[in-house]
Amino acid sequence: SSSSVTQQRRITHCLFDMDGLLLDTERLYTVVTANIVARYGKTYDWSLKVRMMGLRERDAAELLVKELGIPMTAEEYLEERNREQNRLFPSARPLPGVERLVHHLKKHGVPIAVATSSHRGAYELKTSENRPLHA
Repeated sequence: SSSSVTQQRRITHCLFDMDGLLLDTERLYTVVTANIVARYGKTYDWSLKVRMMGLRERDAAELLVKELGIPMTAEEYLEERNREQNRLFPSARPLPGVERLVHHLKKHGVPIAVATSSHRGAYELKTSENRPLHA
């Protein structure tokens, strides 16, 4: 008879994405854009958001402005969006279970790192109230 052996491997390192995995920032991105377009009677929904994902910032802004027909340029949208995001980013909080997981990894000596496509300034704002996660 053959016995099955479950082989456990030790975790040696851990690399996290920041937005939407460690911190609840995706919600903030959505709220900011939804509030901007709502002033013009428009709705920012998942069907448009998914089309904007992965695009360069400028291309996503142009798509948004064109698709919704809002009376602003892509540059105007980006300026307002960035201003509002910078205001809200310090309120970003860890997603459920993140603090426990990070604590567990640190306790067991597992090196961790964070990867992000955020600019340095946005990273600093998002993590300003969450230093223990990023220390």
